[in-house]
Amino acid sequence: MEPIMETKCEVAIIGAGPAGLAAAIQLARSGLDTIVIARDEPGGLLLNAFKVENYPGFPKGISGRKLAKKMIKQAARLNVPFVKDSIRVASYSNGHFSLSGTSTYRCNNLIVATGTRPKLLNPELIFGNVALIYEVKDIQTISGKRVAVIGAGDAAFDYALNLAHKNSVTIINRRDKPKCLPLLWERTRVFSDIRIIASTEIKQIQCVSQESELIRVHCEGSDGALDLEFDTVLVAIGRDPVLDFLEISKEIQAELVQAGKLHFAGDVKNGIFRQCAIAVGDGMRAAMTISGAYTRENPS
Repeated sequence: MEPIMETKCEVAIIGAGPAGLAAAIQLARSGLDTIVIARDEPGGLLLNAFKVENYPGFPKGISGRKLAKKMIKQAARLNVPFVKDSIRVASYSNGHFSLSGTSTYRCNNLIVATGTRPKLLNPELIFGNVALIYEVKDIQTISGKRVAVIGAGDAAFDYALNLAHKNSVTIINRRDKPKCLPLLWERTRVFSDIRIIASTEIKQIQCVSQESELIRVHCEGSDGALDLEFDTVLVAIGRDPVLDFLEISKEIQAELVQAGKLHFAGDVKNGIFRQCAIAVGDGMRAAMTISGAYTRENPS
């Protein structure tokens, strides 16, 4: 068995969403030896976004996927090295970070831009071998399907708009009023292929039969019990930061952040403020802090 080779660099970026891409672009411009490590295709949550309307420079808005492609193209033009790998452990000792995935990596500075993962529906509600979907990017090409979207926030309503052009969509949420932006609420209300069922709680999800791929969703709401059948069920009930790979104590993390060696950028640290513009700013700030430190240490 051949030993796993270790890649060494000045800066490693874990994650290739807007924060990771912005940091990579700036670090490439600064000439620092940088590597971007990402488990999935670059783009992050932009790949889920139906339309981005608050990113400066696009007065008519732009699809999340198109915006991601522009960022990826810009990084590629600067020859930013991307590695597809899933980091399982990140530790720190003797003045450097060690990252372990399929391969291993060593760096002096680390930018954590790992974003978030979707919260899972309560498993007690799921009976049998039901395949639920948690990322709209995984089903963006489907058409002619009956789709349930479970959730009440911006993501749920954005996903519904994303899918309703080619499918019949039903949004199910347990609140009497949605948590989404009024703009999204108004758009879904006038969309003939989107049905909204509010004040309704999911009680059970199961396949219609062993022979069928149809999914039955049993609900109870203000109008009584409902049994609805769908081809696909998409869950959008929130997201959690991806930080479980970090094997660095909180105390050491704080020291490394203070020293400018460790940076958290984008959705991984911003809670409900999951916006592309914020993530890009975070990535840019992290990159400039790192490159600025090298400039001070090595003045021309």
